[in-house]
Amino acid sequence: GDNSASWLKRFFHSGIILYIILIVLAVIYIMPFVTQIATSFKTDADATA
Repeated sequence: GDNSASWLKRFFHSGIILYIILIVLAVIYIMPFVTQIATSFKTDADATA
């Protein structure tokens, strides 16, 4: 019954974890700009609501 452990080991040793971390950090970093752009396209009434 060592299959799950070896699968986890392979999962962590591959670059998948690194890519996930980079994507999460990128999303966190970009979110303020996305919200700023989104609110800039709204009208004043939408922005204050």
